[in-house]
Amino acid sequence: MGERKKRRQRFFATHPKCCFCGGTKDAVEVDHQPSRDFFVERSSPRDLRFPACSSCNRASAGLESIFNYYSCFDPSGKYSQNSEKFLKRIDDFNKRFPTVKPFLIGNRAKKDALRDYKIEKPTGLLWQDIPMIGCNENVRTIIDLCLVKIGVAIFYKAMNFPAPVGAKIVVITEHDISMKAPSQLELFELRWEDFLAVRNPRKKAQSQLGIKFSNNKRDKAFFVHLRINLSFLCTIGILYGEDESSLDVDYEITKDGFPWGVDIKSLLKGKQGDVYYEQNP
Repeated sequence: MGERKKRRQRFFATHPKCCFCGGTKDAVEVDHQPSRDFFVERSSPRDLRFPACSSCNRASAGLESIFNYYSCFDPSGKYSQNSEKFLKRIDDFNKRFPTVKPFLIGNRAKKDALRDYKIEKPTGLLWQDIPMIGCNENVRTIIDLCLVKIGVAIFYKAMNFPAPVGAKIVVITEHDISMKAPSQLELFELRWEDFLAVRNPRKKAQSQLGIKFSNNKRDKAFFVHLRINLSFLCTIGILYGEDESSLDVDYEITKDGFPWGVDIKSLLKGKQGDVYYEQNP
C-alpha cells in the first residue's frame, strides 16, 4: 500500500463523517477549503483539508472556480500575476462561465456603488483609475456560498464535530477598496494582527487568507472572521442551538448538504437583463 493511500485511510479513520451535511453521510473525499486554486501556485496549506461526502465536495467545484477568479481582483495589487497567464485565465473563465464574468463599469456606476456602501473615494485617484468591476447579482450569492463553506469547515476544525443539521448561518461581507479598516473590525472588536496567518509554503500565499474564530458556549453561537487578501473581510455566524427558529438567517445546514437548498444551476444560468462583458478580440 502506498504512503498516500495510508494517509487517506488515517485521515478518514480520524474524520469519518462529512462536515458539510451535519455528519449525516460518510466522508469519502478530502475537501480543500479554500480550494487549492485559490492560493498562489496552488500552495494550499495541509491544515485546510476537511472530510466530505462526494456530493458536498463536488457540488462546489464550479462555484469555487468563480470565487477564486474574483479573488484575483485585489485592489492592493499585492497579488498581481504574470500578465500573459492572467489574460489566458480571463479568456478561459469567460468561455467557461459566460453568465458570471465581470464587465467594465463607468464612473457614474462607481460613484453610486461607493455611496451605497458608504465608502469614501480614495484620495489621489481619478474615478477612471479606481479598481472596480461590475458583475451580475448572482455572483454575490456564489461568493457568499464559498465563504460560508469555508466557515462551516472552520467550525468543524475548531469544535471537532460538524455543524449540526438545522444550524443557522448569517453572513456579513465587506469589500473595502479604500484599504481602510472595515467597519466589522470595530463591530466585533477585532484587530488585523489578530488574524491567524495560515501556514503556507509560499510567503505571498501566506498573506492571502487570515482566519479568526470564537465560540459563545452559552448561546451556542460560533463566529468565523475571514480576511481575503488585504481588502475583503467576511464574518460568518453559525448558530447551532436548538431554538433558533425565529431568526432571520441566510442559510441553514441540511442533511442534503452543500449548497443547503440553493439552486446552483439557476445561479450559473443567469437571467434576462443581466449584463455581460465581451472581451475585445
